[in-house]
Amino acid sequence: MTVKYRKRFLKELANLPPKIRIRVEKFVFEELPGMTDISKAGSIEKMHGYEGCYKVRFGQYRMGIRE
Repeated sequence: MTVKYRKRFLKELANLPPKIRIRVEKFVFEELPGMTDISKAGSIEKMHGYEGCYKVRFGQYRMGIRE
């Protein structure tokens, strides 16, 4: 899977609390690029009302993903 990161995402990532940031970085830089089908990953939920959009929870933080 090809993953593109927005500049805004990278800026906001730097501002997250350290414990959450480590979990998010592991997911987006290690796990996400290795996935073949995003909809079958256990921690990713499809967003209702938005075609091809998903969300992932990291504690009280949410991250949006678009195919």
